[in-house]
Amino acid sequence: MPKELSTKVEIIEMELLKKDFTLDNTSRFTAFATTEVVDEVRTKYFRDLGISTVWADIIVDAQGEPFKKLRAVVHVEITYAGDMVRSSKKTRDEINNRLEELAQECCMKQIQKKLLGEEF
Repeated sequence: MPKELSTKVEIIEMELLKKDFTLDNTSRFTAFATTEVVDEVRTKYFRDLGISTVWADIIVDAQGEPFKKLRAVVHVEITYAGDMVRSSKKTRDEINNRLEELAQECCMKQIQKKLLGEEF
């Protein structure tokens, strides 16, 4: 796996139907969420800095028991050391999985904030 230098995650939109959510089950609920890249994963290599930025908008969709539903669009951006534009298929798959993981994690944290009464 390439060296990850920084990450930036931002929720663009989020629809949450919650009833009987608890802090204990939010991680399990989002762990089974489906994720999908909205358009495509984009990569830009900055040759003079020796870093690459990879970004995508990810749809996170989760449905649980009745009255538990999540649909969110999350913008995820990761900066890596090196050239990720010309990476192998295995590395690209690992990066895609990392993008989706960060999107799910962000949604879980936002649900927990909402349950604790904090604003998004």
